[in-house]
Order: sequence, then structure tokens, then C-alpha cells
Amino acid sequence: MQEWKNNKYYWIIELLGFWEGGVNASNLAQQFNVTRKQGKQYLTRYRTLYPQNLIYNTSLKHFIPTSTFVNHYINKEVGEYLDWLNHKSAETTYLNSHLTDTSTRLPTRRVSPQTMRSLVYAIKHNQAIEAYYSSFNHPIGESIIIHPHTFVKTGLRWHLRGYSEKHKGFRDFVLSRFSDDTSVDDSRHYQNKSVDVAWNTSVTLKLIPNPLFSEAQQQLIATDYSMENSQLHITTKGALVHYLLQEMQIDISQADKAEKQPLVVANADEVTQWLFNNVNGSK
Repeated sequence: MQEWKNNKYYWIIELLGFWEGGVNASNLAQQFNVTRKQGKQYLTRYRTLYPQNLIYNTSLKHFIPTSTFVNHYINKEVGEYLDWLNHKSAETTYLNSHLTDTSTRLPTRRVSPQTMRSLVYAIKHNQAIEAYYSSFNHPIGESIIIHPHTFVKTGLRWHLRGYSEKHKGFRDFVLSRFSDDTSVDDSRHYQNKSVDVAWNTSVTLKLIPNPLFSEAQQQLIATDYSMENSQLHITTKGALVHYLLQEMQIDISQADKAEKQPLVVANADEVTQWLFNNVNGSK
């Protein structure tokens, strides 16, 4: 147990150092709810074990990875970092990635580590990126300027949320579609998430059993979802409404086909405006 406890500290040291470009005692204190003194002790122990991996940068006040950095605890796969971002828990992520196994693991989408580090840096420092990005409209790719602000997990894949200069609005970009030559552009006035209306607007979905089912079937559905008064209220960001409906396999346009979906949206008139056809969405 003590070995695992130490490993999770060393794991987060490598994770933050490699992907975010630096780590310090405050990071460890915040992550593990310990004192800065304790965080500093774990950094010292790690550097004693692997003296060639990290060097202190006085201007950044962080330990940054050296050119000879060798991972001993992380696997250097983008999915590992994104899983940690998804819940910000070193204990849970380390446990899931090292001590458990599953036969139903979903296929991962390739994301270049070099690209990922550029995106992380841009978000942390409020800077734009110049990227070569592929989409169904431009499968070969096109050059695009994005002001990224958040990584978003939506079902089977991860997106980057940010302002697109080409589209003059905030959109979602699939991480696996960025080329390896994505670079930071610090010459532009950064459009941050405070002006992303869809991101900052809370929307409550009111879900009910599909009325085309029998009364007994509707009661079963209500029990399945622990509904109160046969209603389930879920609040999310406007920008995530469409993804949430997809995850729950709810198609507002198919509400009249009971055999295809047990749930329907009772306040569809309030929700429809946030669907991709009506607001800037994924690209």
C-alpha cells in the first residue's frame, strides 16, 4: 500500500510535468489535499530517484521536464492525461489505469502528444493556436486559427472547445483531427470562455417517460431513472445539450416512435435552440 501511495504522487508529478510543462509543490498540495511542505517532500524524493528528469525553472517557479525526460509512471498516452482531466483525481485515474482491467475497453482515437502539449499550453496561457485541421467538409485539412479554452469529453471522443476565427464563433473540434504541426500563436487578442454564451448558459432538460408506452411501461422507465413525479431534471451547459441527448439516445425529432426511445424531452421548445443545427456546434 505504501508503494502504491508513493507511486500515485510520482505519477502525478510526471503527468503534470510532461503534459502541462511543469509541476510544483502547490500542484501536489491541491491535488492530494496535503501541505506544500509535504508536496515538496514528494518532489524531492522523485528527483532523488530520477535526477535527470526534472529541473527547476526560476521564472516559472515549476520543475520542468528536461530534454532527457524518461517516463517511469505515466504511459505518455494522451488518453491517460484526458482521463485525469475528466475528474481531476490522481487516485482514481492511477487506480483505473494501473490496477484494473476490462474486456470492454473502447478503441482510442489517436492524438499527437506534441499537438496535445501545444493545446494544453495555449489553454493555460490564454493564447490562440494555428492548426491544420481535418473535417468532413475539408477531409484533407485546412489551416485554422482557434482560441481554445476547454477539453470536453462527449461520449466516445474528446473535443476541444474554442473560438474559431474562420467561423467567428465558438465551436467544438475533434482532438484526433488536429495535425502534428499545431503551434501556439501569441499575437492575437484571445477570446476566452467568458464570452462563450453557449458554454456559460445553463439549460435544464426535463425528461419524462415516452407517453406512447403503456402506463405500466412508463412507471418502469420512471423507476429505472429514479424519477420524481415521473420527471427527471438534468442541468448542463447549452454547448453540451446535444451531446447529452446523444448519450441518452434521445432524438427530439423521433419522439413519436416509442419503440426507439423510452425518454422524451418535455420542454423541447426550450431545448431545441441549443441543438447543433441552431447554434455553433462541432466541426
